[in-house]
Amino acid sequence: MYLTIILLVIFFTNVLMGTLGGQPFLGDVGEMLLLLVASIIFTITILKHERVERIERNKSNVNGA
Repeated sequence: MYLTIILLVIFFTNVLMGTLGGQPFLGDVGEMLLLLVASIIFTITILKHERVERIERNKSNVNGA
């Protein structure tokens, strides 16, 4: 999750630099790839957390029954 946050901060910093008239350090393709990687990592992290939660919920249902 922290990697996703770092990548998004880099993305928004690049966009902000371009907006304020500076020279962004990533081009259009670099921005797209950065955002794509951040989205993929975010999705994988969320799916892992949901899997752990489902396993814990199933354990509590088995122990509670």
